[in-house]
Amino acid sequence: MNGAQFTHWFLVATFAVAGAVCLLRPALVSDIRRYFTDMSIDWDFQERLLAAAEERQRLEGLSPWLGLVTGALLLVWAAVGAFTKVPLTILYAILCVAMATLVAVGYVRLRRLPSKRVATLEVRTPLTVAPVYWYGASCVAAFLPLIDVAVPSVRITAVVVSACAFALLVLAWQWASAPELLAGTDPGPEKFVDDRLRLVRTGNALVFTTVIVMLYFTQTMDLGKSHLFVGIVAIVLYFVLLVICLRRQRASPTSQETARW
Repeated sequence: MNGAQFTHWFLVATFAVAGAVCLLRPALVSDIRRYFTDMSIDWDFQERLLAAAEERQRLEGLSPWLGLVTGALLLVWAAVGAFTKVPLTILYAILCVAMATLVAVGYVRLRRLPSKRVATLEVRTPLTVAPVYWYGASCVAAFLPLIDVAVPSVRITAVVVSACAFALLVLAWQWASAPELLAGTDPGPEKFVDDRLRLVRTGNALVFTTVIVMLYFTQTMDLGKSHLFVGIVAIVLYFVLLVICLRRQRASPTSQETARW
């Protein structure tokens, strides 16, 4: 088995497992509470925080359908990759479009929520949610596939992957600048939940931007040494941004924040 074949079957197996997990536990994709269950704060604050997360879940009305659709999509992709001769790069371009579309649909749905809600007048900008270098790293990653526009065998895939990466970058910017969504029952924890969800969703979109670029390069490493170098850059951007985002997303409220609750 050569490198290309290993990459092919590794991606097929990975997406098949991920699809099965999404189908078996679809609520994981839309569960808000999971971001707040392991906070290192006093128990009374933890109860209020989880109550605020549950209220946010109710306001958003998220259902498991997103997990089911994602799981089905991944399983179909894995099946086509395993049992047909369609080039993996073409399949991957189709998957990028589908996944980016799912993210966009989820964003539009949340922006059109009809629920009654309390919104503050605090002015927000995307750069108050995530540092500028997060967007910069994702932007660099989105440009990388375009080095292959002169290679006929992967030109279409390269353009599609790059376009999807830029679309996700725009969605991340929109997540970061979305208005607050508060019920008004317990404003302190609710605002923390709102801020943290904004950070999580913005960060996830930016990380996903680097993911799809990284996976593209894992399928095209045989195009030359310079291409291999650019692929390594894509991998580094992904892992660095992933680690930084996860650390920020899992950080517990500070004592100053809980004191304001």
